[in-house]
Amino acid sequence: MGKITVEQAIIASQPQGSGVFSVFTTKTLHLIRARESYELLQKKHTRNWTRLWHLPKFALAIVVVVVLAIASGTAYATYILWPKPAVHINNVQQNQFGRQEAVIDFEHCHVGKDTSYELKMGVNLPPEELTKILEARCERAQIDTWVDRTLMTHGDFTKVHVIPGGVGTITHIDEHTMTIESPNAPDLPATHTIPTDIQFIIDGSKVDRMQFKVGDPAVYVLRNTYETERGGTLLNTELVAVVKLNLPLDYYTYKQSLITERKPCYGNPDDSCRMGSAVPLYPRGAPLKQLDPDNQLFEIEGKLLTHHGAVFTIQGTSGKIYTVTAPYDVITDHNANYSATYDNIKVAVGDVLKVDYLQHTDADHTAISSRDLSDIVIVIDLLEGKDGPLYKY
Repeated sequence: MGKITVEQAIIASQPQGSGVFSVFTTKTLHLIRARESYELLQKKHTRNWTRLWHLPKFALAIVVVVVLAIASGTAYATYILWPKPAVHINNVQQNQFGRQEAVIDFEHCHVGKDTSYELKMGVNLPPEELTKILEARCERAQIDTWVDRTLMTHGDFTKVHVIPGGVGTITHIDEHTMTIESPNAPDLPATHTIPTDIQFIIDGSKVDRMQFKVGDPAVYVLRNTYETERGGTLLNTELVAVVKLNLPLDYYTYKQSLITERKPCYGNPDDSCRMGSAVPLYPRGAPLKQLDPDNQLFEIEGKLLTHHGAVFTIQGTSGKIYTVTAPYDVITDHNANYSATYDNIKVAVGDVLKVDYLQHTDADHTAISSRDLSDIVIVIDLLEGKDGPLYKY
């Protein structure tokens, strides 16, 4: 299946007629998010866990935010630019998939209601370690939100734009320049001139540059200016802000891949869906079909109970059973023709599948026809930095 671009997804789901724009944006953004998540595993050697933070792409001027790791736990000024996030673990118990799942209370963190987090199979983390991983996720979200609200350019295309970005480490800093090593963004310039209007931030408050040092991990913002509003030649790159992080680099990168977010399924809130990696079963390279603007997007995830040709059933976390009728036998087709591409992962009864589909709100959402289908995937585990085989969930 070729990579589905944002433009293709929007064209496929654009409304026809009037009175549909209230649902169009929500539907389109959710489809793009879902498809981008699955596209991670189209090619094994290009997979990357940067889906933990889904980043928009602009062929124009951008400001790139890069996370640098710090080892210091020193307390600085009171939080002013954003509130300090806090994480409290209520309990950790084994869920029906055999994973350890934690129920969390968050303060000042961009997490949806009824969201929980589960550890990947074979991962054992003490509560204090899980707390740090979630604190790092919340901290990054707070910084990204601040950048979006205060530094990003919204609206029409411009030569300068701002988006959050990757990770790295400060290796040199003085009153004139800063040097960064960024393993996840090797193409970024290593050394930057420090402008007079740069913002240095620690613990959500502006500070003096002298409080930063070599080895500090910090989020930094680069402003890239391009030749035209549509991109072209990169004319200039400059620092806009540098934000020191409160935990070592691993908590913002590799350790994030040890946990998976689980939240109520879109449109089926009685069941929960995992926000993780997957291998596509359907569609495979087919043109995006026109979406009915009067339909609503639904998703369901569950264990495969039965499989008979093009028809299969899955059971959600609530115990509810969903019957799916695909255009053809997508499971047998994958096992025979595509499994070798994905480390010989074959679908069998007991595996966890996820289905995205569109229906009228008054339809029977447990009966999914071929005309309703958007995506079918098999849910898998993927650890960043591990070059071994993929594993079924």
